[in-house]
Amino acid sequence: MRTANRLSPRKEYVSINSDNGKLISIALAASGITFKGRFDKERMLWGYDGIYKESVDEIITKFTSDKYAEQRNEIAEHKGNNSLSISAQKEECIRFVGECDYRIYCDDGKSGKDVMHRPSLRNVMSLPTKKQAL
Repeated sequence: MRTANRLSPRKEYVSINSDNGKLISIALAASGITFKGRFDKERMLWGYDGIYKESVDEIITKFTSDKYAEQRNEIAEHKGNNSLSISAQKEECIRFVGECDYRIYCDDGKSGKDVMHRPSLRNVMSLPTKKQAL
């Protein structure tokens, strides 16, 4: 079950069982929705900006409805192979480049939508390309 309360004009709150809550947390983060939450063995509680209410409601519906079971299974498989973790992404990139010189640019914990607060991304973007170096 889900409950939502409007405690302030800008904040929305959701409480949901922990089993669905873990996957919903991943979906919220992947959607770029900023939220804060806490959990125990049975429930998860999130607070988020009310401007995302429609998107959050849609995500919750998809994770609690039998109609979207296939999508939930795909996300669970994706999560199961650890591909969302930064360390797993680094390992995959290193395997991909093989035996060569490389440098890792990483902004742990930063959203892909937030370029201004990602110093490593800005550093990569400022590197000269091969044409510029010639």
